[in-house]
Amino acid sequence: MSAEPHLNKKPIYIGSGPDETNSWKSFIYDFIYCPYPSSIDVNTFYQESLNQLLNAVPVQTLKSNPKMITTSSPIRSLKELMRWRPNVDPINISTTPLRTRSSIKKQKLIHCHDMMGGYINHSDSQSLGGSRLHCYNFRFWQYIDIFVYFSHYRVTIPPPGWIEAAHSNGVKVLGNFITEWEEGELELIKLLDGPDASFDKDASDQPLYTKYADLLVELASHYKFDGWFINIESKLPNARYAIKLKNFVKYLTEKMHHSQSESLVIWYDSIIDTGELKWQNELNESNKMFFDVCDGMFLNYFWKPDHLERSMHMAGDSRRYDVYAGVDVWGRGTFGGGMFNSIKAIQEAFCNHLSMGLFAPAWTLESVAHHRVDDSDGSDRRVMQSFIDNENLFWHGKHFSELVIAEGQPTLEGWEVKSGGDGWKIEGDEFVSSYEECVLSRLVHVREFDQLLINVWYKGTAPNFLDSFRSIVRLNDKDNSIIQVIDSEELTASEGWKNICNILNLPSSGFSVEWCLLAHDVEKWKGHYGTRIKGASVVGYNFDSKLPCIHDVIKSYDAVYDSCFCTCFNVGMGYCYSVNGVKVSNKPWNNMRLQQPLPNKILPRSHDLYIQLSNDHNSFNGGSCLYIKGVTKSVIPLFDLKMIMSSETMVYLTVKDLNENCNAHLALSLTDYNGVVHNVLVEHFVHQMDDEGWITNVYKLSNYNNHILTQISLTCGGEDSYEFCVGQIKICALEGAPRVEPVEDLRYECTWNSKSLDDGDVNFTDVNLYWKAPKQKHYYRIYRDGCFIAECASNCYLYEDVSDASCVFVVQPVLEATLEVGDKYQLNVFAI
Repeated sequence: MSAEPHLNKKPIYIGSGPDETNSWKSFIYDFIYCPYPSSIDVNTFYQESLNQLLNAVPVQTLKSNPKMITTSSPIRSLKELMRWRPNVDPINISTTPLRTRSSIKKQKLIHCHDMMGGYINHSDSQSLGGSRLHCYNFRFWQYIDIFVYFSHYRVTIPPPGWIEAAHSNGVKVLGNFITEWEEGELELIKLLDGPDASFDKDASDQPLYTKYADLLVELASHYKFDGWFINIESKLPNARYAIKLKNFVKYLTEKMHHSQSESLVIWYDSIIDTGELKWQNELNESNKMFFDVCDGMFLNYFWKPDHLERSMHMAGDSRRYDVYAGVDVWGRGTFGGGMFNSIKAIQEAFCNHLSMGLFAPAWTLESVAHHRVDDSDGSDRRVMQSFIDNENLFWHGKHFSELVIAEGQPTLEGWEVKSGGDGWKIEGDEFVSSYEECVLSRLVHVREFDQLLINVWYKGTAPNFLDSFRSIVRLNDKDNSIIQVIDSEELTASEGWKNICNILNLPSSGFSVEWCLLAHDVEKWKGHYGTRIKGASVVGYNFDSKLPCIHDVIKSYDAVYDSCFCTCFNVGMGYCYSVNGVKVSNKPWNNMRLQQPLPNKILPRSHDLYIQLSNDHNSFNGGSCLYIKGVTKSVIPLFDLKMIMSSETMVYLTVKDLNENCNAHLALSLTDYNGVVHNVLVEHFVHQMDDEGWITNVYKLSNYNNHILTQISLTCGGEDSYEFCVGQIKICALEGAPRVEPVEDLRYECTWNSKSLDDGDVNFTDVNLYWKAPKQKHYYRIYRDGCFIAECASNCYLYEDVSDASCVFVVQPVLEATLEVGDKYQLNVFAI
């Protein structure tokens, strides 16, 4: 006979000595699971056993391990910088090397990311990922060269999610060093003279203090980012200190280049040679001494075209592309007014043969987000859709859209209501129907739109979720005569949310749309147990509306892949999470470390074709897919890239056909050694279908050894309309491709959890998991007691709030290059 202990005890922490760990863990295991004599009270027995254990364990093996640091944070002062030591937060170290790009542009683009002060609690500061959809989910890496993570703290260390997403796309990442205001003046003197410096103007004759620069170099090397953006906005006592500052920048640049040959140090136009804080808005004799000793200068935003012309001549032919004309995307004093007109400043800079620096492009999110901190009313979903529309307009200038009926917090205002049974009820962001048919109808007068996207979500209510739902859309002409009807007919709801997405192409203006939603409870129970509806929206698109945009001016980059290209179109956020086509979590999440290659071609959009990266539909791995709906046969360019083909290459295309008419195939552009382009339609597949309806088409491509894969496109459709999701594209050499590495040296530490002090009946423990870092980049799927927990991109993980005496963790490696899945590795954790 055996029993679990019933003592109110605190965790015991076991030392990690080579001769201690296994023996003491065995001792504890025997203590927990050993049989006890029936003649002795169980609590008495375990109390005596526990006392024996405490007396037997050497004192030095009882220790409280530090809880793993899982947030990225800045360094707030020079004093704090001096105290910094490496290896205190391994989870914040990037694991992604900088990917090679196929070409190098002369005129470059800096993305200086300044949003809400930086280190946002629910998104980029969380190194294991956040729990909200509300995040700056950037997807247009093909246009930028340098990503600066900016904040107003003294030393800004870029969070690992940004480093890894940028490096995966060949973009360099810079941290930020800044001084501002009076406090910054004192710190700036310490920076140049040392920690014991005072505000003594005569002290400028001292030798340059280099320790801080050495630490900045070490920080970049440790966290694996590529250099520094230097923003000095504090005045100096005199010109001699300006020379010292110049020498500091020179020393830092040289040390960074020695540490990382491709690193960069960029100077912000602020201090001049007299030591004054005096923005010049150009490169001139007053600030050129800083430009001469670093890799480039980011000009202040108040420039005019003549400033740029003078800057070009001052830099000379050899370095004019190292001058970045700054643009504040919020439009504060910026040429062209910023916002969607930021393109005007970019065009002006490029006409003057300079590079470009965008400050705060996250305006596309902040301008619609209003700093929401919860999603109780569905605001995250609305905000993110508006953000994505803004991003498409800012970078691509196409697919101008406008919300005709906004989804979100429901109201009966604007709807014609028929209240069957007890009528409609509003719960949170949902309409709930009753036991007789409840109807919502609305008339939408269409303006100058080419297309309407009509979208709604529905599900049933317990206990019987199989409630009734129907959507009817009628398109009327100017005389109010019906010319088209889209009727879903009666549908059966379920426990999970289902989606209806209708696309209406409008031949001309002046039309109207009548939308009718019908629902009821199949059980006929009094009250509100019927179908639930949310997210009812109508979006109008105008395809002829084309604003000038970044794509028109800046050529996109092609990424270089060694022997494998693989993507599941994971944008780095989602409403749920899937593993190999199976949904394993219904919780919202964001994690830029998990973002995969996304299309670097403009996704086409027309009356006959609707295509988007979607979080609303099925995902194969991660939280998103490529959703396609159309009525005519289409060829959709997706990726420009460079990859040398092997003698035999395996091609995989995974899709979920939603109406059995997709007829999807990959089309590859291959260039041979003579420069001749071969367009190959990969259409002879072996089909593999899983239980979730995902079909993986497999094909072996031969006879193209040493050809260069330059473009991946998708062909789809035929005589009938089609609707499907693309879950994965994988092109991989049959031989010579990297292989998934095993999980080695898997171990754990337990640490105190403050909940143990708040709850006298339950002991909570946090568990730090560690394993050996692999040579290639891997993702790791974490399971606890058979349940999926998360996917992470580092060789450690923190699991909080363990209240059980023991549990089983499983770590499964996934090779990033091929998404090959390795064996599962089990670890028994005793958190007593």
